Amino acid sequence: MIVSGALSLAGTLLFVRWSTRHQGAAGRAAAGRCVVAATVSVSPDAADVPRQVVVRGEEAWVLLTRATARRGEAEVRVAHFASEGAATVTPLGLTTASEGAAPNAGLVQRAEGVSVVVTRPGEPGVVARGLGADARDVAWPRGPEAPPAPAVMALAVEPDGTPTALAGRPGLGARRLHARSVRESAGYTAARRDRWSSPALLVLGPRVLVAQTHREGSFVTDAPAAPGGAVEVAVMGADPFAAQPLRVTRVSDASVREAVSPRLARVSASDPAAGALIAWREGAGVTVGALSVEGDTARLGRSARVAVGEAYDHDLVATGCGPVVVWGGAETLAATRVDLNTLAVSDPVPVALASPLRRGRAVRAVRAGERVLVAVETEAAVAAWELTGSQSPNCALGWRPLALGAVARGPETRIAGLAGDASRGLLALSAAGPGAAETPLRFLRFDAARGTLSRRPADTTVPQGVGAVSLLGGDTVVVLGKARQTLRLQRVGDGGGDEPGEDLLLREATGDAVALAASPEHHRIWAADVWEGAPEGVFRPAHGVVIHSAIEALEDGPRTDVTSSQAPEAAFSAMTLSRLDEGPARWAATFSASAGEGCLPGAWASLRDGDDGPVHAWSALLDPAMARCGDRVLSAAWRGAFFFGSLVDARGEVSLVSGLVGSGAGALTRRALDPGGHPAHAAVARDGARYLAVWLGASDHGKTLRLQRFEADGRPANEADTLGEVLWSVEDAERGWSLPLTQVNATKWVTVFRTQRGPRLARIECGD
Repeated sequence: MIVSGALSLAGTLLFVRWSTRHQGAAGRAAAGRCVVAATVSVSPDAADVPRQVVVRGEEAWVLLTRATARRGEAEVRVAHFASEGAATVTPLGLTTASEGAAPNAGLVQRAEGVSVVVTRPGEPGVVARGLGADARDVAWPRGPEAPPAPAVMALAVEPDGTPTALAGRPGLGARRLHARSVRESAGYTAARRDRWSSPALLVLGPRVLVAQTHREGSFVTDAPAAPGGAVEVAVMGADPFAAQPLRVTRVSDASVREAVSPRLARVSASDPAAGALIAWREGAGVTVGALSVEGDTARLGRSARVAVGEAYDHDLVATGCGPVVVWGGAETLAATRVDLNTLAVSDPVPVALASPLRRGRAVRAVRAGERVLVAVETEAAVAAWELTGSQSPNCALGWRPLALGAVARGPETRIAGLAGDASRGLLALSAAGPGAAETPLRFLRFDAARGTLSRRPADTTVPQGVGAVSLLGGDTVVVLGKARQTLRLQRVGDGGGDEPGEDLLLREATGDAVALAASPEHHRIWAADVWEGAPEGVFRPAHGVVIHSAIEALEDGPRTDVTSSQAPEAAFSAMTLSRLDEGPARWAATFSASAGEGCLPGAWASLRDGDDGPVHAWSALLDPAMARCGDRVLSAAWRGAFFFGSLVDARGEVSLVSGLVGSGAGALTRRALDPGGHPAHAAVARDGARYLAVWLGASDHGKTLRLQRFEADGRPANEADTLGEVLWSVEDAERGWSLPLTQVNATKWVTVFRTQRGPRLARIECGD
């Protein structure tokens, strides 16, 4: 019927008056021109909105949607044309979400036949139902933990003929779903250009806590690179096979915007159920609070604020007398005890420094057995004390200096790390910077039972920088630092003369800010790394924090790389997805119609390498100066990286955009479509080596169906043809959808349009 059957026009002239101006001999289209050969009714119901048309051999299917009584929901129906006869409209008993112009339904051609794909309200994933003899439902992606139903969806077909969907979910961005796999891709949409800093790690029984500060940017511009922001805590399982991704909770209140240096500590060294403590500095005060952990969520309990004046740095330690905050100013070190039950804060207990404190990470405090070891960096040397009184009945704090000897002197000497466990403390010193290619280390061991430092420091040199140190039971020490443009973990001994142990290079780490935690109980090591993304720009890799973990031997075994930084992805209510058959990129997508808080104005296109590889190229489809929230891509056609598409802007003006994606500003051309003709519902498609556009224009009686062909570079190949006049046209305030359009063969096309008495299908023939 669609390809070769001649349709009678009897009865159709009530609705459509067709032009014969461009017909040649025997009613065929003249060379370079197109005409309507026939039309037929799809459905007698004007409430049916045609969304898509598919042609397969002598058959055609038209996807129809109509609004239901429930807001935001649409009924899905399919009209089927057999080789001869009128259309048969089949109610499928399917409903789908319908947000304005984007109902979540589509048709896909499979090797076995045609399927309708929908999302069902309140159900996870998507559902594909075969039409005809293959009428069964298949939910995908398969698996016990199917993702939530998309709010917006775009369909395409894999090279093997199986369907795939680009699924957009509120707050989660867009991911590509696969009909034959439980997996889904990484994010396709643009993430907000946020930044994170100052990670801290703490092993708490079966969980690992990650504290960090978070500063918000925009989708186009990076957040400032300065440290600070809101304080967040993420909870991950210590089991390497624990479910991911992490749940991140903001623990600072909305008024906190410039917090720096979060610190974590266990309330009890022996009882993880006692919970954890957190402290961060903002302005002239340090906030100290109790953290409770329930499942994968951390919550801040009672908290108190400690006045610290112009402190350079601070640290937190848990004692038998409660949390103790240690901080340093220009020439003074001080400690304050906090009672989180009464929220009482003790008077600070100061100690004078022999030389001014350095700025930066200059104050360290750690619990070693029942004692507290404190070390600081000054401009002349590293100094250390035992903080006394934290276990006494009256909890009277005091300072007992520890003699470090000549190894701690010198303006270049720094604290490479300070760690403690139930029996000892370990102070690692070095004169090499944290980014050095080679780091000589001096280890000073603190005996927690006697409260004494070892007289003979152990020496070792590691072929990397050292930014953090942790203990792993026995005499084993783990160091973390920069090496070979990434991060390196290495096991070393602290007894002197030990050969270097195993090492491990971490994947895709930058080492700009690091944290380290090791657990003999879990036989695992965790490293946090602040990852610096690509320079600012939409669709570029974002910044973040990555938590790496490995077995304690740093050999073969389960490893994980998990992000604790979760910037929201831009939300779009219109997307397209296309499989590319030319060029290095394999998938092309467009994103548009962003709205609401955090809107990303304009319309965007991106190309992906491989099946779900990184972004190959991206472009803004509209001039940023003209872009608005609500701009929408109606239809898209691709030849490699060359884009040809129709758009309607937020003002309702329809235009065509064409050009190479990723070629920079000015590479895309925008052309007004039918100037003065108020075009609507424009659809585009490839036409051999060229392109074709179909749209509805205005007329005195309703609307006209118009068509124009374009060269491979997007330039018009001829003037637009007026194919006919659609009488008594439906008044349609919803302009954000395109006419269904598909190619039958080199010279024949099919489109579907609405009239007051229901949608109609038109067969278009074009002259060579």
